[in-house]
Amino acid sequence: MVEHDPPDGDDASVYLIDDNMTTIFLDERPGEEKLLVKDYRGNYLVFHTDDAIAKDQLHIYFQDDIHIETLKNLYIKTGDNMEVDV
Repeated sequence: MVEHDPPDGDDASVYLIDDNMTTIFLDERPGEEKLLVKDYRGNYLVFHTDDAIAKDQLHIYFQDDIHIETLKNLYIKTGDNMEVDV
């Protein structure tokens, strides 16, 4: 993974919508529909509604741990398979 410097607001760090930017991006163009939340370190959440990558999928990537916590129950239900890779 490529290391990036934090964005500092100068012209060189503006408008690319990738690389070293923290971004919340809603794309409603037909065939490109998605919601992207990404930080400048490369961590992201993408809701692929209907685009070239996927349809109706959630993609999550973090360089470190992901913690899920509840004080009650946690339910995971799948219509087909559940696959886990370590």
